[in-house]
Amino acid sequence: MPSGETLPPEALLAEVLVAATEVFGKPVKATDNFFDLQGDSLHALELTARLADRLGVDADLDAILEADDFAGFATTIGESLSARNSTRAGS
Repeated sequence: MPSGETLPPEALLAEVLVAATEVFGKPVKATDNFFDLQGDSLHALELTARLADRLGVDADLDAILEADDFAGFATTIGESLSARNSTRAGS
């Protein structure tokens, strides 16, 4: 599996949805809201841990809690990765 840094946005979203489906034990859609699925801090921690294992990304816990839906969460991860890559490129 490529790192999150090399995934296009659609693939990153797909990985987020797979991880969220594993965490919640039921299919999760891009438009689903974390709290509407009865998500809590333990779900958020497990999701960030799964994404770190799968993709090598350090997803911000607040990003899950603040996102309107999983698509927004994936976008936030992608933006963070882009910013991190830009910083590295400028070093």
